[in-house]
Amino acid sequence: MPPINLLPTELVPKKGAIKTSNLIKQVTTVGFTVLSIIIMGIIGYFVYLNSQFSSLERVNNQLVTEIEALEGTEQQFFLTKNRLKGIKEVYSADSQLDKILQIKSSFPPEVQVSETEVSSEGIGLVFFSPNASSISKVLETIYQSELFDGVLLKSFGFNPVSGYTVTLLMS
Repeated sequence: MPPINLLPTELVPKKGAIKTSNLIKQVTTVGFTVLSIIIMGIIGYFVYLNSQFSSLERVNNQLVTEIEALEGTEQQFFLTKNRLKGIKEVYSADSQLDKILQIKSSFPPEVQVSETEVSSEGIGLVFFSPNASSISKVLETIYQSELFDGVLLKSFGFNPVSGYTVTLLMS
């Protein structure tokens, strides 16, 4: 049975309009499908990037924790290094003390040593002498001992009551 069309013939759409309408429906359906696929792809990509970001953030937090631990280890290393340096200075001060005692034993009896200081620069020695000839004997003793590479006269003073005050730095 043929289809019954109750519309007057002047209101019946033309075949070209029907084809265009069907083409527009198909293009719209395909466009909507493509748009839906693109939106799902964007959402999927966003979820992927979000998971990657979370993963990188966890890795970053682990690295920060490891770096903090390494900084603590490094700080302990430098503290240990400084302690070892201090121990070496004490041992060198002990050998410096032996040098001082060796030289002091050969000083003239009227020379009085008042201060001795051991530092990284060398040995500081402050002594009093009632006369200049005793000072020259002390300097000659230090020079002849060959225990020191150099002797620096830091200060030289005279007091009529106590005599000469001499400060030396021996390295």
